[in-house]
Amino acid sequence: MLNVFSVFRKVAGRFIVLLSILTFGCAPAHVSLNTYAENTYDYKFLKAEMLLNSGEFERAVDIYEELAEKTGDAYLYTKAAKVYIHQQEYKKAVEILKNGIDSGSIGNPAELYYQLAKVYYENLQEFQSAGKYIEKAVSIEKSNKYFELQADIYKNMNDFSSAIGVYDKLIKKNEDVSYFLQRGKLYMYLDLTKRAEEDFIKAVNMEKNLEAALLLADIYLRENQNQKAMKYLKIAQEKHPGLILPELKLAELYMESNRYEEALKYYSQIVDKLSGERKIYVLKQMGKIYLKQNKYKKVIEVLEQAYNLDSDDTQSAFYIAVAYEALKEYDKAEKYYKETLRIRSDYTQAKKRLAFVYLSQGAYDKALDVLADVSEVYKDVDFYRIKSAVYERKGNLKKAVDILNKGLKSNPDSETLLMNKAFVTEKKGDLNETIDIIKKVLKINNNNDSALNFLAYLYAENDMKLTKALELVNRALEIDGNNPAYLDTKAWILYKQKRYELAKEYQKKALNLAPEEKELREHMRSILDAMGINKGVDEYIKGD
Repeated sequence: MLNVFSVFRKVAGRFIVLLSILTFGCAPAHVSLNTYAENTYDYKFLKAEMLLNSGEFERAVDIYEELAEKTGDAYLYTKAAKVYIHQQEYKKAVEILKNGIDSGSIGNPAELYYQLAKVYYENLQEFQSAGKYIEKAVSIEKSNKYFELQADIYKNMNDFSSAIGVYDKLIKKNEDVSYFLQRGKLYMYLDLTKRAEEDFIKAVNMEKNLEAALLLADIYLRENQNQKAMKYLKIAQEKHPGLILPELKLAELYMESNRYEEALKYYSQIVDKLSGERKIYVLKQMGKIYLKQNKYKKVIEVLEQAYNLDSDDTQSAFYIAVAYEALKEYDKAEKYYKETLRIRSDYTQAKKRLAFVYLSQGAYDKALDVLADVSEVYKDVDFYRIKSAVYERKGNLKKAVDILNKGLKSNPDSETLLMNKAFVTEKKGDLNETIDIIKKVLKINNNNDSALNFLAYLYAENDMKLTKALELVNRALEIDGNNPAYLDTKAWILYKQKRYELAKEYQKKALNLAPEEKELREHMRSILDAMGINKGVDEYIKGD
């Protein structure tokens, strides 16, 4: 029979140890294992804390799990999971939390559902799973922090209406300024400006909230209500006198709404007035905008300023490298990707991009060496694409397919990996298999324009199903009507149907968009020859 007093003593003892840990941040050095009888709860818990502090994570977790299973304590399951999260072993963290829930010994599993949702949301970025578990948590306990996470998850899924519904519940429980502010921002996303305005006014009236004042100013500026805008900017300045924050916040608001030129205007006005971390931040924001605008030289210009101020800034080094890569200045891209990895050796994205740079330079063995250093956990779709491309370039098409198949085991519905596999199998000469793969892509996504075009082109190139091919490429052109490859495919199908005059018109459109593409020029030559036109391709296009 369970000794209730013994359990109470163990729990009370744990609380005493926990109190000292929470007070001092870790198990205090002066507490000795000898203080407690061996194999008691207190002894094991303190031992786990000491192991954790000394970096022996696996042993510590084993003890936490053992104690959790015996006591049904949600805190211990959470503690063990957080060790795995710290080690970036997120799947193990998920497993621990699910074990706690499945054990049936937790009186109130809401916290474990909440922690599961956090892992899926913050670490794995699997928002659907996160949403499922946070919904379970709030169905058990109407905790503010559970609702706040649920709202964040909905926001990241772009389900703004549901997020507003969550803030409605939070405001009903507690009229907190932050809830009015967040709900107002969501109304802005949905273009419900009047409702947003009402929430921002409440936030300002409650505590002169700076962000709400700036958001109101932005609303009124866009509506050309300059007097109202000035009122709220003045409130913002009074709240933080001497700060450049109002202009900075306006710049950020313009950036969030994709009004990049206006954001750049404000950032440019303040950047030279700043120093240190704030200047670096603004330079990096400007760099992000230029990157979105594909202004790669400007990206390099502003981010090199940030990098010169802090040579250990990972983002600056990485995006300078991205810009140089886009400009096909591969030597400089390589330099800055290596700098990124010097600063942060576990930056997987930098490793993949560096491998791609080596691939672009024909340095295949170097690319494979970099990819070999990528942890199994971070082998995603891009990893398998790049590695497969290396072997394809090396001429080992079988190995390229094998790598894509490995990626498809963990990502079976990846349209990108399937399309890459189709390109390689087509290169191998496996026509039927290639067609089957593309059909699988279209079964997953019937509007994949690249797949529609590829299948249409294969039919045309092999004199198969030309009517069907024309239907497929027309659908691709409905999605992307100015894609020269799609226009070329349509021209080639029409050529195969001996509809040369119409084929010529589509081929001309394709060449106007991509005049240097060799295959497009060859197809135009074939069309002109079929029509008995002896002019050169360039001569014909210019003179037509």
